[in-house]
Order: sequence, then structure tokens, then C-alpha cells
Amino acid sequence: MSVSLPRKIWRVFKSMGVVGWSKKKNLLGANPMFISSAFILLTLALASLLRKTVHKTLSDNLIKVLLLEFLATLELCAACFELIIVADNWGIEAYALSLFLLTIYWSSCWGNASACPYIPMEELVEGSKNLSTVGLIVLSQILGGLVTFRYVQLFWAMELVETHRGKAFEDCAADLHVNKFCSQIKKKK
Repeated sequence: MSVSLPRKIWRVFKSMGVVGWSKKKNLLGANPMFISSAFILLTLALASLLRKTVHKTLSDNLIKVLLLEFLATLELCAACFELIIVADNWGIEAYALSLFLLTIYWSSCWGNASACPYIPMEELVEGSKNLSTVGLIVLSQILGGLVTFRYVQLFWAMELVETHRGKAFEDCAADLHVNKFCSQIKKKK
């Protein structure tokens, strides 16, 4: 008796570990990688929808630029927060592949938004933007990053899968801890 196509697909996904996890380990019974991917895709979809709304409702002016920078920063930071979970649990290969695909996607939809302060600062040095415009762009990027932290924290606080347990409010566990003031001072020998 032949096996149906959906059953074959299920078996392939089960062998990859995407489906079939114990509900005792994961609240939704889904593979944590699936939940991480779904969160990233949801973030991309929401940002895309908001970006389209901004493009349709606003003419080309500084407010539009600021909102697009805010959205690009929010999208980048939210995806990268979740990519930390991917790297910690599925290795650098999964992280690298995900980041590569995200970078290709972002390059096709962000337009002139950069989500990074060095681009407007470079434009300031080149003389194509003035100081007040660059300051506002960087401020919108900072605000995008701050909003992102709360957005991701809310998602992680739901603890849908074990990889998110305790992440929302834990202290930083980075390998490198440098005092923010001392990091700017070069040690003399």
C-alpha cells in the first residue's frame, strides 16, 4: 500500500525534528526552531505591512524616512534577537543560513533605510545630509531598538517553547563583558 503525500511530508519533517515533539517539553508541541522561524516570519510580515502603509499614506519627507528607519531597525533587531536563540540551540550553520536569507530579503525591501547609524553618519561626512537630519534618523533607529527589546521580551515571556524559558528577564550571559566607559580607553603599555 502506498503512503500518501501528506504522510510522506510528515515523516520527512519528523525525521528533521520539525514536528512530533513532546508537549511536556514544548508548550505547543512544536519544534522550537519552527516557533523561532514563525516569530521571525511574523515580524517580517508585520514590518512589511507597516512599511507598505507608510509608503501609501506619506509623501516623501523626513517623517517618512524616520518611520522607515524605525521599522527597518525594529525588523532587524527583532530577527537578530531570535537568531541568538537559533545560534545557541542549532549552531552557527543554522544561524548563518538564516541571517544570509534575511539579508537577501532585507536588501530587496528596505529601500534606502539602513537600520544602522553609520550610513547617515557617512552621509553627514559626505555632505549629503545635515546634522539635524542625521540626528533624527539615528534617534529613530535608537527608538526602534528600544521598542524591539520590549516586543521580543513579550514574546519570550510567553515561553512557548523551552528555548525561550527564562530568556525574557535573564541577565546578559555574553562571553565578553566590558565596562562601557573603559571600552573607549586604549590601554597603554
